Amino acid sequence: MLSVCVIIGSVLGVYFFVRKLNEVWYLVKLGRRVYKSLPSGDLGWPLIGSSFSFYKAFKAGGDPDSFIHHLISRNGRVGMYKSHLYGRPTIIVTDPEICRRIYLDDQKFKPNYPKSVKLLEVNGLFSRIDHKTFYRIMASPLNGYEILSKYVSFIEEIMSKGLEEWSTMKEPIELLSEIGSLLFKVIIRIFLGNEIPTPTLNKLEALYKHLGPVILSILPYDVPGLTYHHALKGTPVDDFNV
Repeated sequence: MLSVCVIIGSVLGVYFFVRKLNEVWYLVKLGRRVYKSLPSGDLGWPLIGSSFSFYKAFKAGGDPDSFIHHLISRNGRVGMYKSHLYGRPTIIVTDPEICRRIYLDDQKFKPNYPKSVKLLEVNGLFSRIDHKTFYRIMASPLNGYEILSKYVSFIEEIMSKGLEEWSTMKEPIELLSEIGSLLFKVIIRIFLGNEIPTPTLNKLEALYKHLGPVILSILPYDVPGLTYHHALKGTPVDDFNV
């Protein structure tokens, strides 16, 4: 009986030690004064952090609000929470007023991106674009019903061609993959224009499928066996001459 209690106690001790290892690591790295100034939250497991629960909440069919509600239920409605996502310590802001102040203050708050996204940088392009400029670039093609209405015809054309191709296939198709391919073509034509040649569009899609695992990897570590490592060892970006 005593040995069973010792084993259970040892397992629980190891569990709580490993569970708090991330907290201890950043306490030592940042210093007590800086660490105590951070908002409440949870840094999760070492290396993994809270990435799996974040991915589960935000994946297709998930409930994005569940992740935020979990933070609020544990720490109260304080508007900011510390976490650890995609291999990096993170501050999550949920208060609209705080978000507005951050986005409008380009002097104190500089845009930053995960290591997986920085791999795609060309001459530091991402780091030189502020949030307002980035928002204007991304939102302008989609802003307003009149602008969106001009895309209806070619969206219908793309979807019709896709359905026709599926109907001629003799083998079963991977529906999720095929739908993703059609949506990618729609999005690219919205941002790059409807005149983009089909061969170029196919190259862009191939490049996206290759780099997608790098950008979206919840464990961005160059370790054999991980998706991130496999994608990095694949075809170099320079091989895609679009």
